[in-house]
Amino acid sequence: MSSGYECIKLLGEGQYSHVYMARHVESSTIVALKKMKLELRKIDNENILRSALQEIRVLKTTDHKNIIKYFGKVPDCTVPEFVFEYMDTDLFNLINKCLTPFSPHVSKNIISQLLIGVEYLHTNLILHRDLKPANLLLNTAGRLKIADFGLSWSQNTSQKTLAYEVVTLWYRAPELLFHTSSYKGEIDIWSIGCILAEMITKKPVFPGTSEKDQLRRIFNVLGVPTTEAWPTMTELRGYKNIVTDTQPPGLPSMFPNATLDVISFLEKCWVMDPSQRASCQQLLKHEYFTTSPLSCADEILGSLVDRLKKAKSQAPTK
Repeated sequence: MSSGYECIKLLGEGQYSHVYMARHVESSTIVALKKMKLELRKIDNENILRSALQEIRVLKTTDHKNIIKYFGKVPDCTVPEFVFEYMDTDLFNLINKCLTPFSPHVSKNIISQLLIGVEYLHTNLILHRDLKPANLLLNTAGRLKIADFGLSWSQNTSQKTLAYEVVTLWYRAPELLFHTSSYKGEIDIWSIGCILAEMITKKPVFPGTSEKDQLRRIFNVLGVPTTEAWPTMTELRGYKNIVTDTQPPGLPSMFPNATLDVISFLEKCWVMDPSQRASCQQLLKHEYFTTSPLSCADEILGSLVDRLKKAKSQAPTK
């Protein structure tokens, strides 16, 4: 038992931590307890603690319905433990456990909540830098909350030089793959496009194995950008000439069942030149959200989460 908390079950494991469903002994409140992993090598511990402290530093400055809440650090623990609000599942599980792709009105609800949360971050000069389905938490009320801020950056951080090795590879924007050290919220917008595409296809859309392979997969679909379309591309320090395997089929061929408004939305997210990529505010006004079917009520999304939760609880234990 952690000081004042009783662990109920393991929820998941990340690179730097284990996350447990836990109960506060005095109040019986259910929370998520993140226990940091401390490794044998000192340099690993420094990276782990740096990630944890960055997450806490950012979350202490946020207060928004679509951002996970941080409750505090557990006192008197040999290994750092942090308390967050509990959520029932994440988008990764919902995508992979649902037997069919999400209906358009459910996808619109999720993307709308995600954009509202990210717009709040960007307005407050915070970059998440690791948006992906596993970091988007959901509850039975149909609320989406952005979590895992270990790679985030804010104007208040002491880290003034922007790292390019951020964002999980499959969701990483081309400018990061070309090693830019100057970027803004556009890198999060690229990830949002990848998340929507994954909800449509039920699988990652650009599952690269290396930076070069990631670029090749992107260009195989969207085409190799020209200097006319992206004037500063060749100035990036990691720029490399990528030869694609085939003539790019374009998004309509890749998503044959997607409507024109969905294709247009993805195109806005996946503009190669980051300076021309849409902002959260622009995307929230996109026709994607005003074209039928409209976004569902939160309760509909919550019912999917509840169904998944019940199915998991009724599944036979191994």
